[in-house]
Amino acid sequence: MLILNKLLEKYETYYNDEFSGRLPDLKHDILSDLGQCIVLQASTQFAYENKKHAIESLLLMLIDKDKERNWGVILDETYNKEFSQSKTNTFLIGVDMKEFNMPITFHCTEAFIRTFMNNYAKTDYIPVYKGIKDMVIETQANRPTFWGTPILMKLSKEQRKLLRESSEALNNDNPYYNFIQHIQWMSHPNRPPKHIKDEYRINKDGSLRKYYYSFEKKKVYREDKLPQLEK
Repeated sequence: MLILNKLLEKYETYYNDEFSGRLPDLKHDILSDLGQCIVLQASTQFAYENKKHAIESLLLMLIDKDKERNWGVILDETYNKEFSQSKTNTFLIGVDMKEFNMPITFHCTEAFIRTFMNNYAKTDYIPVYKGIKDMVIETQANRPTFWGTPILMKLSKEQRKLLRESSEALNNDNPYYNFIQHIQWMSHPNRPPKHIKDEYRINKDGSLRKYYYSFEKKKVYREDKLPQLEK
């Protein structure tokens, strides 16, 4: 409290003079304003902690109970920088949630996701997300643009029916074809579209071939090249 009082004595006059000139119609009380800033900062920190716990819960579900779902790190550097591993070692993770209108995507640091995979999956690898190119469209300027997600929601029965009809009606030369096929795949995880099967091939057991990113080697490996990977 003593330190706070000294800071107030030192800066209160300067604070009032500075902002009274800039915003004359407002009251300038450094102690009150500082209190509001502390509340805002605490709320922001609380929101980030909630986001972290939500991400951890989602990852635990994927690792423990839903290993066949399409999810993983997005490493495609062909498109905008936000899709790829950045210079700040931040990863973009994608998750196809069943019957949702769009994939869930979120950023996390390499340190966070690597520690999580080591502690809970007992591996230094993370799956690679399949089909990120489906979420990109070419604009008139011939620049790839990522489909945004202003609203994330679960599709109703009527919406899923409309999606299926749209999927069946489009030709594969339509610019939205792969996107619609991918969203349709999210509603039926066991029915990957042809372009996904062609890209990732099919294992003898009928499953899609998986690829994993190595945090240590900074490379992508096919699943059968990782004998130490715990599946």
